[in-house]
Amino acid sequence: MTQPQIIQLAKQGNAKAIVTLINHSLKPKGIQVVKYSLKEGDLKLMLEGEEVPAQEQMTNFVRQGLTKINIPKLQTVQLHAKKKGQPTTIWQQTIDFTSAKSQAQTEQNHEVNKFNNSYHQNYDHSTSQQKNKHLQNSKNAPIEVSKVNYWLTQLLEAFHKQKLAILGIAILGCLSTFLPWLHAPVIGSVSGAKGDGWITLMLFIPAIVLSLRGDRLTPLVGNLRLGATIPAGLAAFTGLWKIFALNSIASDIGDDNPFGAMISSSIEAGIGLYLLIAAGIALCVVAWVLEKR
Repeated sequence: MTQPQIIQLAKQGNAKAIVTLINHSLKPKGIQVVKYSLKEGDLKLMLEGEEVPAQEQMTNFVRQGLTKINIPKLQTVQLHAKKKGQPTTIWQQTIDFTSAKSQAQTEQNHEVNKFNNSYHQNYDHSTSQQKNKHLQNSKNAPIEVSKVNYWLTQLLEAFHKQKLAILGIAILGCLSTFLPWLHAPVIGSVSGAKGDGWITLMLFIPAIVLSLRGDRLTPLVGNLRLGATIPAGLAAFTGLWKIFALNSIASDIGDDNPFGAMISSSIEAGIGLYLLIAAGIALCVVAWVLEKR
């Protein structure tokens, strides 16, 4: 049976087809549905893995997957999770699809009523041009806001919180390369791109690559996490070392400058160095703190 046929059966409420699709998505995570039942719109799933599946991550994963399939008859999903080979259920969670559908419909009706009321209240007091402008604005504003909300939601749903945080922080670390690393009289501001910043830029690249590869809903653990955090930690150390070595940096820049002495005594660290250090430390912290969130 082809995947489109399985999806069509799942939309019709076929429990076996639903479980087949879920198991296909969970296979890379080493997790599978080992027991299931569907009765009057209530689906029960027993999840099993070598390690106990993370509750919040699995709940969001199943909710998002079943929402995309759009099964009209589905009312609730009860998730039960346990470790492979163990009889005891570690956690259970119920996902209520009826409230989500009801809320979405209520919000849609509210927006329609709000627009209609606004239109009728202004109709008798506006010229034809003002009415057209009002209609145009009332249409465009929700569209623009909805687009932003849509893409933001898609971004949050496409990444595990840990990976999304690592990606954002690593990009900030790369940005620090092009910001001032030091300020000095006569010389002015000097960015990291004019010195060792290219090294720290490369040290943040592994974190970006690792956060984008593989299953983005699965956090970085083990060697992959070390591959992202160790270079970032080295970048932070480089920034700290630069701050402690500012005098020698100024001396290197101003050896042939008659104002070299003034430069050496007045040199200050720029925002780029502080952002570099903060990004390197923050990346290492979130890689562990957000692993199971």
